[in-house]
Amino acid sequence: MGRNYLHIWPRENYMLIALPNLDGSFTCTLFYPYQGEDSFENLKTEEDVVKFFQRVFPDALQVMPTLVEDFFANPVGSLVTVRCNPWRVGGQVCLLGDASHAIVPFFGQGMNSGFEDCRVLGDLMKKHQTGSDMDWSTLFREFNDARKENADAIADLALENFVEMRDKTADPLFQLKKKVGFELETR
Repeated sequence: MGRNYLHIWPRENYMLIALPNLDGSFTCTLFYPYQGEDSFENLKTEEDVVKFFQRVFPDALQVMPTLVEDFFANPVGSLVTVRCNPWRVGGQVCLLGDASHAIVPFFGQGMNSGFEDCRVLGDLMKKHQTGSDMDWSTLFREFNDARKENADAIADLALENFVEMRDKTADPLFQLKKKVGFELETR
């Protein structure tokens, strides 16, 4: 297994990924439903986990010597997308970053989106400061208007990339399209 690459084991409505670490190891994450026939609720014992990985991810199991210990030592998390509007209450409170637009991690842009919030808010603070006074109501409204559409767009892209990773990367036609696209980029 290549040590410098993201590895994906897509299985239609769930997937396993392995992200490379600097020491040559991998951090693996199983994106799997909470409930249902194929779900975390059916992985309660060590035997359940081993049988599941033997059946569904046998090649990954070979490089996961501490699977059982790791599986039970790490909590099941949630994938969350936050979409709210407005991000403000008058001139009193303004939400930014994940508080206003948390996104799933499949596009790798959540932190950058939060940093962009800070940059835009800082620019607007410079624009709206008059002496020692600040028009917070107007500033927060303009901030909301300036960032909401972009935050929704990156959330959509992250969700689309999740579906692509989970559902499409195993499709030979999709793989061919990607190869053709990469080849065209290099010409």
